[in-house]
Amino acid sequence: MRTLTLAMLLLSSLGAIEVHAFDFAISNFTVLRDGSTLFTDSFSDTTPPVAPKFNNGNTASYTLPAGSFSPAVNGKLHLNSAAATISPAVSTKLGVAAHLNSNTDPANTTIGLKPGYSLEVSGIWDAIAPADAKETYFIELSDWQNKTCDACIRVGVVKNADGTVEIQFWRNLIADDEIKERVVLGKAAFSPGDNQQIRLRLKKVSPTTNEVRASYAYVKDGVVGTEVELGGQTDVFTVRGYAIAAFKAFAPAAYGKPSGTNKGLSLTANINVDNSHAGKTGNIYVVAIFQGSIFAHNGTSWVAWDGVATLPAYATNVSLTDRSIDVLDKLDVSSIVGTTILVGYARNQDDLINTKAYDVVHTVQ
Repeated sequence: MRTLTLAMLLLSSLGAIEVHAFDFAISNFTVLRDGSTLFTDSFSDTTPPVAPKFNNGNTASYTLPAGSFSPAVNGKLHLNSAAATISPAVSTKLGVAAHLNSNTDPANTTIGLKPGYSLEVSGIWDAIAPADAKETYFIELSDWQNKTCDACIRVGVVKNADGTVEIQFWRNLIADDEIKERVVLGKAAFSPGDNQQIRLRLKKVSPTTNEVRASYAYVKDGVVGTEVELGGQTDVFTVRGYAIAAFKAFAPAAYGKPSGTNKGLSLTANINVDNSHAGKTGNIYVVAIFQGSIFAHNGTSWVAWDGVATLPAYATNVSLTDRSIDVLDKLDVSSIVGTTILVGYARNQDDLINTKAYDVVHTVQ
C-alpha cells in the first residue's frame, strides 16, 4: 500500500516546473490600518521570530512556518535556500517565510487585521531577478488556518517557465498539501533598470469593502518612485474574519539544467536539501514517467517500477547535502517526448512519501 501511494504521488507531480536556489533580501516590512502605521520592521534591532513592538507599544512577534533567519546585514534580512525548509503546507516547496502574529479571533473586531478597516501591507526588497523558473519572493495577506489558506493574496517577483520575469499579483487556494488554485490577477514586466530596490504593496482600500489591490514602485537611493497599480482585484475575508500579513520566498526542492537537443540531451539535476535534513544519511531518487509508466534509475541503468516493489534508489546511504547529479548524458530522447523526470531525496521510501522532498527537473518537449 505504501509503494502504491508513492506511485500515485509521483504521477500527481506531473506539470511541475524546474527551478533554482534563491537568495533574496528585504529591508522593510510595514502594515498600516486605517492609514496609520500598525507595525513596521526595518530589521535593524531584531531578527524573526523576534520583532519590534507594534506602534501602540504592544509586544509583536513572527511565526516562521518555513525556514529561519540570520541577523540582517547592512539593514537587509536575507531569505535564502541555505536556511530554507520544506513548507508544511505544500511539502514540495522549499522556502523561508515569516507571518506577523496578530489577533485572529473573528469575534474581536477591534484588534488585528479585521473587516471594517482599510489595510495595507508593504515590503521593500532588493530588486533581484529570480534565477530560474518558479522562484519567487513576495508579500502576502492571507487567512491561514493550520495548513489551509482559502485566500492567499500575494504580490511578488516571479520567474516564469518561459524565462520571463514579472511582477505578479495572484491568489492561491492551498489545502491538502497542494496549491489547488493559482489565479494571476495582474502582472507587469520586471524592469528595475538602475533602481536598487522594489516596494511591493497590497492594499484593502476601503473599510466598507473587502476588495484588495496590488501595486509596486521601484526605489533608487532610498527614494520611492512612481507607484504603479497592477490590474485586477480580489477579496479578503471571504471565508474567515481575519487576515495575516507575511513576507516569503520559495522554490521547489530540486531543479534541472538541460543542454543540447532531443537528439543528444544532457541533464544535470541539482538538489537543495532542507536545512533540518542536512548531514543526515539517506537516499537519492531519480524517476522518469512516460505515458503513465514509471522508471527509476538505480545508479547504473533505468529500470521499470511497478509501484509495488521497493523503489530503486539512484544512491543509497549517502550524506544528505546540496549536490548535483548527471541524469542524462547526450541521450537521444526524441522518441520519448512527454517524459517527465523527477529527482529527490529521503531517508527511505516511506520518508519520501512523508516529506515529498522531490520535484520535476525536466520534461522532454
